[in-house]
Amino acid sequence: MLTHTRVLTPVPWTGGPVCGRRYEDGPRSFYTVYAQLFAALDAEERAATPGRAPAPGFGSSTEAWGEVRAFYAAWETWLGLGLGLGLGLG
Repeated sequence: MLTHTRVLTPVPWTGGPVCGRRYEDGPRSFYTVYAQLFAALDAEERAATPGRAPAPGFGSSTEAWGEVRAFYAAWETWLGLGLGLGLGLG
């Protein structure tokens, strides 16, 4: 049963003036914005699941392929058990 009910809205993370349109590492760039998003998701999951190991980070524009592969391997199976996403799973 889910006990964590915070709802994460994707609006601040979806392009436009917040994210920009460039694939770079600046403060409001694609890599920075999405690194913050995935760090927030991971923090929520670890708060809801004590003992859970941190997930690999999103990385940057110069990330080595092995790190990119680890990120996708970890997140492609993510279900979001710690977040209240309104999916009717609890």
